[in-house]
Amino acid sequence: MSVFLSMNKLSNGEGRLRKPASELHVAVLQWDILHSDPIANQEHSYDLLVQAAASGAQLVVLPELCNSGYFFSSRDEILVSAEPKGGSTEQFWHQIAAELGIVIVGGLAERDGNLLYNSMVMIGSDGELARYRKVHLFDQEKRWFQPGDSLCVVPVLGTSIGLMLCYDGWFPEVPRALALMGAEVIVMAGCVRHDPSWGEADYPPVAVLQMAHAHTNAVFVACSLRNGSEQGLSFSGQSTIWGPQGRCADLAPVSDDAVVSTILPLHQARFKHRTKRVHPLKDRRPSAYQILHTSGQSKS
Repeated sequence: MSVFLSMNKLSNGEGRLRKPASELHVAVLQWDILHSDPIANQEHSYDLLVQAAASGAQLVVLPELCNSGYFFSSRDEILVSAEPKGGSTEQFWHQIAAELGIVIVGGLAERDGNLLYNSMVMIGSDGELARYRKVHLFDQEKRWFQPGDSLCVVPVLGTSIGLMLCYDGWFPEVPRALALMGAEVIVMAGCVRHDPSWGEADYPPVAVLQMAHAHTNAVFVACSLRNGSEQGLSFSGQSTIWGPQGRCADLAPVSDDAVVSTILPLHQARFKHRTKRVHPLKDRRPSAYQILHTSGQSKS
């Protein structure tokens, strides 16, 4: 079953604009990603990408590791799905981006020589626009993947877009750094466990985190979270989009595939002042929290 959620419409348009855009139409997708089957995941996502483009979306965000699934029992198992730069999934995204006139951002298992990365790639009709490798690896990811070592902000579609993958969002330094690097929109792709005690209308912790990031940094956060299950673990779904003033779009359901689409009024992320004397980035006092510039590790 597929659920389509939309709040506004805007004509398509992809490309690096020479002047700032006043608004950006964004869509986030979620579906039950099939394990170790990149081709099936491409085919499954096609209709969702078409729905997103039909809503007017210019930028479409897909979940973390959406070519491969999340859980692996061995390195050999990952190699079934992991793709080199320019592999099957990236070629598919390039084809669809050109066909639909959109920019696609998605997570995938990437192979670079003998190394594996949990990566996010941004692709437009002219090809790759950016590549980000997850900096903060979660739990079992550390057994298989190498961590990335840099953050990424991309000037595209008349705005600046920061890239973030799942566990990155548990570190407030990441969205703050992306905001300081000029990001007006942060795209976040994740695979988050669903707690059955949460109701359909409740905000899971990951949603609360993204809401806080959007508010405290005066940015938009477009959050694509997979649904479904894998190896007995259910995923959260509930993808949505947040802004400096709260939620911008409907909350996707827990269990159904979905497209959540809305227009972002970018001026809200450009004028950071809460009042004439309140600015969340300029009011920082780094000298008071120098521990953030050291190891950050407690000796206890």
